[in-house]
Amino acid sequence: MTKGNEGFSIGIGMIVGLVAGAITGVLFAPQSGEESRQKIKEVLKEYKDSLPEDMEQIKQAGLDSLEKMKLSLEEKIKNVNDHIKAKKLASAKQKETEECDIDYQGE
Repeated sequence: MTKGNEGFSIGIGMIVGLVAGAITGVLFAPQSGEESRQKIKEVLKEYKDSLPEDMEQIKQAGLDSLEKMKLSLEEKIKNVNDHIKAKKLASAKQKETEECDIDYQGE
């Protein structure tokens, strides 16, 4: 897993964990059913309000990760292309040398 994906997974895990923990805490608190439901609504509203900010951070981490992967891939493609060009040039030089040797020996 890449570092960018780890950040994304950690962000999602944190959000889910926070909501699950808050709801569990409310459910196990010594309150009446009505009070518990009201408390759950308040907790969910609180996390819902902060969710867009959290999602923006997660989105940015994902975009940063994609950009890093793109740059890495571009660098690898360039290296492969450079290697291919070097092989073609070496092959052309060897062919030219062989042709010169044939011409020289033929005279």
